[in-house]
Amino acid sequence: MDNFRGADFNLSRGKNGEVRKMAQSILEDKNTHFDFVEDARISRVLGRSFSQVDWYLLEIIFPN
Repeated sequence: MDNFRGADFNLSRGKNGEVRKMAQSILEDKNTHFDFVEDARISRVLGRSFSQVDWYLLEIIFPN
């Protein structure tokens, strides 16, 4: 039995408000980066679009 629920991995519907803002900024507004201010566990996310396959690569930059 498969218990995978795609909604659990949807960045736009997550519990963390700043992650939702990041998803909006990179995935919908087409920005190339998002700087986290409120969540100290992540400092920046870089995004790159692969339009041929309709995918995004997100690089998560953690604070030192």
